[in-house]
Amino acid sequence: MSVESGRGWVQVALTFELESVDNIQEIEKNLMRYIYKCLDGQPFPYEQMKIEHVEIEGSDIDYRDWDYEDRINYIEDTHERVRK
Repeated sequence: MSVESGRGWVQVALTFELESVDNIQEIEKNLMRYIYKCLDGQPFPYEQMKIEHVEIEGSDIDYRDWDYEDRINYIEDTHERVRK
């Protein structure tokens, strides 16, 4: 009698919110290193389990002076509250 078992790939998505002056390639390299370091040597819940692929996408990263943007937004919000 044989034992049925599941076999295949499970995709897991992690979304990080971060702020950095690094360019996208440097961010990608640092995050890949971080993920592999966190998982290295950690026992997986299944004996026959391994990391197949790690992919990083940073297309939503927007470079700007965020402190300036925050100040502008605060001023606009304050003006709107005063006008009401």
